[in-house]
Amino acid sequence: MATMAKIDWLAKYPALTRLHPRPPLPLALGSALLPLAGVLVFDWPVASVIGLYWIENVLIGLFWLPRMRGSKTLLPDPKLAATLAHSDEAPERVAELLHNSARVQHWILPGFFVVHYGLFCAAHLAFITFVFDGAFAGWATAIGLATLAVMVAEEAWKLRAFRADAELAALPRAALMMAPYPRIIALQFALILGMLPAIAGWPVVAAVLLAAIRFAVDWRGLFDIVSILRRQAPS
Repeated sequence: MATMAKIDWLAKYPALTRLHPRPPLPLALGSALLPLAGVLVFDWPVASVIGLYWIENVLIGLFWLPRMRGSKTLLPDPKLAATLAHSDEAPERVAELLHNSARVQHWILPGFFVVHYGLFCAAHLAFITFVFDGAFAGWATAIGLATLAVMVAEEAWKLRAFRADAELAALPRAALMMAPYPRIIALQFALILGMLPAIAGWPVVAAVLLAAIRFAVDWRGLFDIVSILRRQAPS
């Protein structure tokens, strides 16, 4: 990530500001309110919402991989380019080395993403299974399956919007790889924070808080990659 931080990503690729489009309101509301209905109407344990949103994390990763696999744009390593610029290599050799380096990065990143993202989700699964009893109980019902269907539909809509935007589809894989993480980390932190009222004996408050946080992250675009890239941009 040290190399990536040296690039002004938003100046180089302004399409990144459209990387997380606001989903249709019915999908955003469905993802937030259906689990709330499960808790309030169908007596789910509030921890079940955590389990559902863990599954959503897996869905995000599965739907993010086609974005990376579809990218054809190579991104030369700026650090390597700066080093080679002060070397005695011939210009043709410099161009070849930069091209080969970009190709290696281009083909390795999808596999690295699968391993890294998979480990991230596995560690989070172990944590919530240990801490939150019942995180995967109660939602394997009609409303639970409906919630999952809405989540799949939302990710499918986002993938379709991505592919319909030629500038987004042309982004290099290096610009795409880290984009899902800030939203997921922020959402999971917020979900754990939202469990505090449940621990205090106020499960309804916790359920409402979780629904509100989920909607804010999804509909309002809080904690997305753009805000991080703006902070990293060279002044």
